[in-house]
Amino acid sequence: MSFDHLLDLFGKFRKKRNRFTNLERKATDLMASFFNGSITSKEFAMAFEEVRKNYLELTNVNGQPTIDQDTPLWLNSLLGLHYVDWYRVQQMKWYYEEHPDELVG
Repeated sequence: MSFDHLLDLFGKFRKKRNRFTNLERKATDLMASFFNGSITSKEFAMAFEEVRKNYLELTNVNGQPTIDQDTPLWLNSLLGLHYVDWYRVQQMKWYYEEHPDELVG
């Protein structure tokens, strides 16, 4: 597993490329764009959903989810512990922005 450092600084100390390298780069670029205000929360969410799907495909080995020495644990933690909840809240927010009449009380 690739916690190269206690805080796993986005693969900063990793010496070699692996199957997750491009995905990690895309994820960090998206997060930077979102936090810099270059993209909206909706654009970020749609693009990060692709990151999540690609991550799940890359961890799928012979039909089983597999975490090996190449798996970026920072991305695993972000997707599993934080992103899913954030995405659900965003979906509710977007729904009620489109249907304000349903928000009562």
